[in-house]
This record gives sequence, C-alpha cells and structure tokens, in this order.
Amino acid sequence: MVFLTNQRSFIIALLLLLAGAKGLFAQQYNVTIEGQIIGYDGVSELAYYFSPENHHRHRLKVQPDSNGHFVIRKNIDRTHFFWFYYQNEGERDIYHRCALIVHPGMNYIFVSPGAQHGDWKNYYTPDIYSWSAQAGDLPKSVNLDKGQMKFNLLDNGYMGSLFHHKWSLREPDNLLVELQERIDSQISKYEELLRENKISRDFFEIARANTIYYKAYELAQTIQDYWMFPQQFFRNLDLDESQVKELKRVHAEIFNLYPLGGEGFEFINLPGRYIDAYLYAYEAQKGDAFNPPARGGSWLDYYDEIEHMLPERVAQDYQLQRVMSQTYALQLQGLERATSFLSENPHMEETEGGQFLRNILIPGAALYDSLARRDLPDGIYFLDETEPVNSFQQLLEMVGNKPFLIDFWGSWCLPCRYQFQHNTKLKPFLEKHGIEMVYIAREYRPDRENWKGMITAFELTGYHFLLTDDFLEDMRKAGVELTKFPTYMIVNENGQILEPDAHLPSDGEKLYRQLEVKLNLIPID
Repeated sequence: MVFLTNQRSFIIALLLLLAGAKGLFAQQYNVTIEGQIIGYDGVSELAYYFSPENHHRHRLKVQPDSNGHFVIRKNIDRTHFFWFYYQNEGERDIYHRCALIVHPGMNYIFVSPGAQHGDWKNYYTPDIYSWSAQAGDLPKSVNLDKGQMKFNLLDNGYMGSLFHHKWSLREPDNLLVELQERIDSQISKYEELLRENKISRDFFEIARANTIYYKAYELAQTIQDYWMFPQQFFRNLDLDESQVKELKRVHAEIFNLYPLGGEGFEFINLPGRYIDAYLYAYEAQKGDAFNPPARGGSWLDYYDEIEHMLPERVAQDYQLQRVMSQTYALQLQGLERATSFLSENPHMEETEGGQFLRNILIPGAALYDSLARRDLPDGIYFLDETEPVNSFQQLLEMVGNKPFLIDFWGSWCLPCRYQFQHNTKLKPFLEKHGIEMVYIAREYRPDRENWKGMITAFELTGYHFLLTDDFLEDMRKAGVELTKFPTYMIVNENGQILEPDAHLPSDGEKLYRQLEVKLNLIPID
C-alpha cells in the first residue's frame, strides 16, 4: 500500500480495504486497530500493550509493512486499553505514541506523523478515527474521534519537574482551587462529548478518573520537588513562612481529596507515580513535625502500611516495578527483595516484568552483590570519613598540587554507572600523565553502605566523598553550576577549573585530547 499524503484520503483508502476484508474477519474479531507510522524505518517491529487493565504487563509485537502500516485484530467482551510507543532506530529525536480506550464492536484508525523529542510542553496525539462495526456497513463519513484524542493529550509521557511551569507556588492558598478548576475544565470536555453520544459512559468514567489523578499528581509532585530540589528548580522562588506552611497543608489535602485507591483508581495509567507521591506525603506527615524526606529517601519503606488501600492487581504491579527498580539500580538489598517477591508471588513470573526480573536482573544483581561485598581494592581513599568536605578549597588541600579529573555521579544514576565501563582505558591515560581521579557522589540513602559497595564493585580507584549542599553552594558561588549527573570537570595543579563540563569517558579520544589541551600535556603516541 502506498502512503497518501492527505490523511483523510489515507483513512478512506483504509476503509475500502477493510470493506473488502470485513467478511473474512467478521466472525473471528470484534475490534480492529489500524495505523500508520509516518517515517517508519521499514524493518522494526512495533511493540504495544493490549489489556483489560490500564497496566503494561505483557508486551506484544506487530510487524508493519514497509510503509509503516499495521493492523491489529482482537476479540474482546469488555473495555480494553491499547498503548504503544515507538522510535525509529535511525531517528531517535522523533517519537510516536498513542493510547486508546478500546470497546468491543469498534474499529480504530490513526495516523502518526510523530513529535519532536524534548518538546515536552506540547502534548502529542496522532489523528484518531473510530466507528462502530456493529452495523456491518462502513460509515458514510469519516470523523476524528475527539474523545480518544483528548485522552491522549492528558499525559505527555513525562514526569516530575516538567510540571513546575504550570503551578504558581507563590499563591499556595489558591492552589487547590486552581487544581479543581483544571480538573473540572478537562472533565467538562468529556461531559460534552458524552451528551453528544460521541463517547460511551464507560469511556467517560475512565477518562474522568485519569483526569482527576493525573492533575492531582502534577500538583503534588511540583510541591514535592520544591522540597527536594529547591536550588535546582526553585532558586528564585522566595516563599515566606506563611506560604510554606500553606504549601504543607495543600500537599496533605491533595491526598485527602483524591485518596489512594479511590473511585476509578484501578483504571488510571501508571498508578505507580501517584503511589510514590502518596508515600512521600505519608512519611512527611508522620509524627508531630512536617519533615519531607530527601529524594530516594525512605518513604518507599512505608508501602506495607498502605498496601491494603490499593486494588490487588495495582498493588502487585507496583510491587513488581518497585522491586525491578531497586534490583536494576544495584541496591544492596535489591537481590534479597527480588527473590523474596517472586517466591511470594509466583504468578507474577508469568508477566513480562517478572520474567525480566528472574532471567536478567536477579543474575546481574547476584554478580554485583558478590563484587560489592569484597574487600576494598587498593587505591581507594575516602576524604570524608571524619568530617564532610564542604568547600572546593578543602578538596584542593586534600588532593595536593596535582591535576585531577572530577566525576560528579550518583549511586542511583544509570548513565553514571555506564561511564565506569570505560575506566579500563581511562585509568592508564590518567596514570601516565599524573592525573588524579576524584569521585564526588550524590547519595540520598542515610547510610554509606550502598555507596561504598558500588565503589568496591566497580573498582573506582581514586579519591571519594559525598556531595554536600555546602560544597554545591561553594561551587555555585565560584560560578560553577552542577546541573546533571554525570558531569566531569578538569582541574589543573593550581586548582583552576579549566573545563566545568568535560567530555565523558565514553567519548574516548575526545576526552583524552581535551585533557591534553587543557592541561598542556605531551600528546600520547
């Protein structure tokens, strides 16, 4: 089939194809999902999810034709959820996504030209068309399915700090009113479509629940980030004591108004985000004083206290995702928790996530665990065993008059750990030229065990200490901003930061040449 540039003509052509095939599939299937990926690479399989729950348990695949056209046919007896996300291998800056609330006896067609990656303020939906297959005849006209497209526009696929621009924390006493207005505004659009019989009552209730919990999550996460990342995202937000007090009240009230496991909660997309936010608030409000935990803090440890509030299937999926995350992040407790979870929930091994946990993550965690618990390799020095390193000058006095390469990293940061595999080539270069390695880590756990275990497992020879807020502020006063992990910095023997954002070890020769130029080294052979 040749792609038609006019999307309406393309849809009509698809309808004609279906007309010729409707007799063949009428008895076997009552739902057809048909689509086209514009700019398809011609070879990749398309992964999608299709489930009666709005959870991604089992990934399925379909092979489009060379033009990116594909057809999925199913037989269902109740509402299902369809979701897919796709990127071309050779064009990673363009993505395609579509979410559908699928009813028995319906046909769905969409055309996805794709959206620009990183343009997170623009929520994306492809053009979606639908019609009932019950009557047997094709519709006389083809119209956009406004309900499905509004549902796609509810969530842009991003999280956390990307919501900050939406909410005015300077007016905390108006935030709950603003939240309700945004919820009502979105729901009113679905109510209009319901009155016009353009969506079903089932569709309306699902869209309503997703709207409520997604908007509540946005506000809760924004307030949470105000406490977690004040300097990174809210440096110019100067709130007085009364405003902060009101924020605390609003943060708690969000979860009273929109409780965990409330009406429709089992149908919301990615409920784990809301559960995380709830657990954060749960710990913050425990005891007499409001005490927001740090990022990566202990609020997840309170899950057992709130598990009874969740629908069973949601609870199981959340536990699996949490265990997978801890195991993948190489937390020292991850291996034990992963094996215990599968032992207690053997049916979860049948899911895609459960198989990945059993066959990939657990063996990898077992290997890491054995390496992390070894004796500390030679050449590793901790600079903050007796007191924290709170200034750059303090670091210079400890390292001495030597050039060094700084690696700002975090034990939870996967891109940081990816760089460690390139140390086998980096270390000989540094040793040859007398350059020291300094690892400065952000760690959110209260103990140092996991941090030291990672240093041991990856044999990170060099100087180490944990990043403090005072050290970060001292760097900022010197004009050096730390905005991402990992970040590498080049410092000469006089303590001058010659390059605050150097190439990464994975860049290979680019980093070596940069070190040569910045430090006036003799080029290597």
